[in-house]
Amino acid sequence: MPLLLRKEILADLSLPSGSFGVVPHIDGAGEALFQQVEVRGMEGVVGKRKNSLYETGRRSAACQKVINWTYVDVYITGYRKQEFGWE
Repeated sequence: MPLLLRKEILADLSLPSGSFGVVPHIDGAGEALFQQVEVRGMEGVVGKRKNSLYETGRRSAACQKVINWTYVDVYITGYRKQEFGWE
């Protein structure tokens, strides 16, 4: 079944508690949504095609994760190599 139909079915289910929920979707505002992800320091978003079919066991090309990469300058002042790895 296509993604939006699967979401409709899930929305009609009685969930066991408030800890469960159906992830909402945003249609046509991906760039604005990602800007909010950046502002809030969140990890990123997953974009899926509305008509995509569920594929068991793997992520298809219809599902893309967009990561909010963060960077930091790190200064290494010294290191020591042990027999089986770094100390």
